[in-house]
Amino acid sequence: MDNGKRKTLDSFFFLSTQKKSKSPHEQSNDADNENAITQSFDSHPSRVTFDINEPVETPSIMSSQNINSENQKNVQHAEKNNNKTIGDVVDVSISCQDPPAQPKLSSYPKNHENRSFVAKWYDGRPWLEYSIEKDGSYCYYCRHFGVPTSSSNKKTQTDGFINNGFKNWKKALDKSKGFDQHLKRYGHILAASNYAAYQQREQSQSNVIHMLENGRVEQIRRNRQRLMKIASALLLCAKQGIGIRGHDEREISQNRSNFLEILQWASSTDPIVKSIFEDNTGNSTYLSPRVQNELIKIMAEHTKRQITESIKGNVFSLLADESRDTSGHEQLSIVVRVVVPISTNGNKNVIQEYFLGLVRLHEFDAPTLSDEIANCLIKCGIELKSCISQCYDGASVMSGKCAGIQSILRKNHMPNGIYIHCHAHKLNPVIVDVSKIVKYINEFYQIVSKIHSYFTSSSVTNEYYQIAQQKLALRRSFLEEL
Repeated sequence: MDNGKRKTLDSFFFLSTQKKSKSPHEQSNDADNENAITQSFDSHPSRVTFDINEPVETPSIMSSQNINSENQKNVQHAEKNNNKTIGDVVDVSISCQDPPAQPKLSSYPKNHENRSFVAKWYDGRPWLEYSIEKDGSYCYYCRHFGVPTSSSNKKTQTDGFINNGFKNWKKALDKSKGFDQHLKRYGHILAASNYAAYQQREQSQSNVIHMLENGRVEQIRRNRQRLMKIASALLLCAKQGIGIRGHDEREISQNRSNFLEILQWASSTDPIVKSIFEDNTGNSTYLSPRVQNELIKIMAEHTKRQITESIKGNVFSLLADESRDTSGHEQLSIVVRVVVPISTNGNKNVIQEYFLGLVRLHEFDAPTLSDEIANCLIKCGIELKSCISQCYDGASVMSGKCAGIQSILRKNHMPNGIYIHCHAHKLNPVIVDVSKIVKYINEFYQIVSKIHSYFTSSSVTNEYYQIAQQKLALRRSFLEEL
């Protein structure tokens, strides 16, 4: 299409030479509108094919597929400038996050023609904004979502609805000059499409975040259920005093470990336990030795807190003894004995003993041992001043009156903790000495020891022992080698 025809078409649609002369204010606004519209159509002459007597829809200018293909790029371009104001207008929307400014006043300022903005114009025009300060109307879509209309024109297309504000109230409802004409502009149509894409994207992002949050909550709930099952199996092994880990825990092993075998057995009837082996992948099985140790430690700390709560406000007795384990390490066992008030059974109180733990020893002098005992009680939250008695064996490092553990603890931490020699330790040396001094008792224990050795040294003699018990109708017992 040549320039002459294009000029004729533009004159047909937008120019009117048969009009009466206009005021300088109208001429300024109309000139701005006409120049901007002409620039917009010159950028895309082949796309201007609408009728002035019919409303223009988006497909008549540009197919929805083409607009959607440019939406992402256009919205990104618009959002770069969405925090910038147009000119010096401050009482309209500042960014695309703000809603359109549509103030409804009892009366609006009148111009020199005694005409003013009408609040009813908002109806059916969600894009329309009004600035009280400038007494002008603006396009919300074009201000925040307007984009260049061609690759050669990098500046956003502007008109009176974007830059200075539309103020020609006489032509506001004129199809060739006012709101309706602005709706037909390609820039406005593209901005409206970008606004719709922006809203859709914001809504989809909100839905995705909501779905991700729901999935996260559900995953946390499932993980907690699995940890409860794992912790229950560990607690069972601890209560029964059986080993947790096995020699060969590979999947091809016939007996992986007590812990894993218990879970494997439970998975046949419990879908939650079954999901531990099937749903989890990689490092999220929660079955590693490290996780087992952490869970055992957590359960131990929880048990200690319960013990502390039962002891709090009550006096207690302290028992401690050291012994060597199978690995050759010296371990100090610490136990507290407390009277726990119980409201049942006729308000009778019950004596309870609580094992607090084993402390690995590297030094064996009285100050070190006393510090280990005090630190253990403090970590458990037990008040040391509430101790009223200490019970150890008769070793000098434990029972020494001047430099023993009982003396150090009583002097520094437990002023009321009197020392009582362990009666079990007292009884054992007495029995040993008596059995050695009294001839008949010594012979008795020797005979019993030889009888036991006779029946346990051979499987044949042990079999005769079982038959003899059966014939004499005695309760059958099995002898084990000492």
